[in-house]
Amino acid sequence: GGNAGARGEREVFQEHLSTEVATRLLRQAVLAVPTGHGPVILLTTVPDEAHGLGLLMGEAMLSLRGARCINLGTQVPLMDIARAADAYGVDAVALSFSSGFAVRRMPELLRQLRDALPDPIGLWACGAAVRRLAASPGVQLLPSMEEAMTALDVAAPALGGPGAMEG
Repeated sequence: GGNAGARGEREVFQEHLSTEVATRLLRQAVLAVPTGHGPVILLTTVPDEAHGLGLLMGEAMLSLRGARCINLGTQVPLMDIARAADAYGVDAVALSFSSGFAVRRMPELLRQLRDALPDPIGLWACGAAVRRLAASPGVQLLPSMEEAMTALDVAAPALGGPGAMEG
């Protein structure tokens, strides 16, 4: 009703506007960050995950930490993710799962993608939905941005990023 504001509720159009504004600001922020020399991270979502704000937040944070990010956007078929990871020579694939994603579908999606990726490429499952997911072989579960930053810092020396020997 008309009292939605007083009750602290938001209209759907307000949510859309907030997302648009945040998206625009994050895109500008990412463009302002100089290209890093750290690990190359591919960011995307699986089919049926249309929420892209987590990708942009991840891209902004990882870029600030020196990662080189390739953001494929949302809803990319698994085999295309695997082909892109191989073609771009990435160090890790980071998938974003929003809180609304069906957790029961995640283990099979992660297994399929893990099987399709070359072994040296890391697979990171990120986002709110990951909190409810059991451990998955060959997949790093990173429900929070802090955990993603730690994963990057741990990966960087091993992947030739900051702290690695120059060659």
